[in-house]
Amino acid sequence: MPRKRESHEQQGKVPKEKSKEGELGWPDRRDNIGTSLEIPVVGLAGSAGSLESFKHFFAGMPDNSGAAFVIIQHLAPSHKSMLAEILAQHTRMPVCEAREGMPIEENSVYVIPPNQYLGIRDGVLYLAEPVTEHGIRLPIDFFFRSVAEDRQERAICVLFSGAGSDGALGIRAVRGAGGLTIAQDDTAQFPDMPRSAVATGMVDLVLRPDQMPKAVKSGFGPAHGFRLDERGRQGIGRSDEEDPDHTCR
Repeated sequence: MPRKRESHEQQGKVPKEKSKEGELGWPDRRDNIGTSLEIPVVGLAGSAGSLESFKHFFAGMPDNSGAAFVIIQHLAPSHKSMLAEILAQHTRMPVCEAREGMPIEENSVYVIPPNQYLGIRDGVLYLAEPVTEHGIRLPIDFFFRSVAEDRQERAICVLFSGAGSDGALGIRAVRGAGGLTIAQDDTAQFPDMPRSAVATGMVDLVLRPDQMPKAVKSGFGPAHGFRLDERGRQGIGRSDEEDPDHTCR
């Protein structure tokens, strides 16, 4: 049963005036920052071959959506990641490596650091020591389960190119919480990961990376609530074609 969130009055906060909707149907909050609990979170995950997919996604993603974006990629545990620096060249949103205790902000991108699991609780990112299951690390499942519990219907999770099946269990959690689940189509360089997710029967849409921002628009309403219709659940949109310590700003 979905948990109830406190109203603004219960939290002692006065609702802010509604602003003009952004390009994706979400309120444009560039000058009207909401609380961390209200911010939708888009989890983008992949492994081998996912970097190009991330680039294509952000090339079509407006910088005023009102959402926070968290990237989970399988990284070499002993090497510094350059993912944040690379993606910063493909979006106008601030991009930074996630740190312990960092509250999420709208229109910002957070990248998992090497040799860590990344989760979210009450709108705040936290790091955890990696745990292996049968010798395999599953950072994508860890984050997807975390965001499903924390964001519920405000969670969107996307699986891009990658080997293995990490993310398949997390996709179930997101779908069960009322969130939107998307997998890359056969354009994935390594299709095992998205195919494993699709095999669960819990993926709403199978798309090319450049189609995904539009899918987010159709699935996410202006009041931070999903409005995915029955056709969407059946896979309409399936592709048939080829700073300071606690802020990114």
